[in-house]
Amino acid sequence: DTPEWKLSGFNVETHHTDKYSLFKLFYNITMTRRSEFWVKMLIAPSFLIGCLILIGLFISAEGDTKSNAVNLGLTTMMSMTVILGILSDSIPKSRNLPVLGYFVLYEIVIIQLAVVSVIGRLATNIRRIAKRLGIIRSALTSFNYDIYSIQFPLYQSISTFVFIFFLSLHFLDLFYLLSHYDGC
Repeated sequence: DTPEWKLSGFNVETHHTDKYSLFKLFYNITMTRRSEFWVKMLIAPSFLIGCLILIGLFISAEGDTKSNAVNLGLTTMMSMTVILGILSDSIPKSRNLPVLGYFVLYEIVIIQLAVVSVIGRLATNIRRIAKRLGIIRSALTSFNYDIYSIQFPLYQSISTFVFIFFLSLHFLDLFYLLSHYDGC
């Protein structure tokens, strides 16, 4: 037994061939992977990081700009990429990507889509406000203007819907991993 693997079965079979007077020995070793390491060191932190980034992207204080949320999203996306690198070094190479690899990969995609949606919403609001105020885009960046005060209820409902959508994707990714669970 090792910290990662448990020996769950060992069987020896002998076969004798009369033609060549040979004995063949077949060793059947059955091992199961202990999943505690993967759950504690990879799955739980990845899931919690994903939840925190979604909360940070879509729930911000009034007057707070979304640029902080975008920076947080990009930083988290990089940390998920580092986790994927650790995972690729830890899991044996094979033709098929393991379910754990898909889990982390889907987490990265969900975070990327969430960041892109926040950037898109930010760009739309900046254009809308610049059009209303008659300000050119380059001059708008010099003002510290709350771009979400205009049409706040509509923005809040759209933001809540998008937050729930990405949070649902995040939980679906976890359920996908758990539904394909066989000891990681």
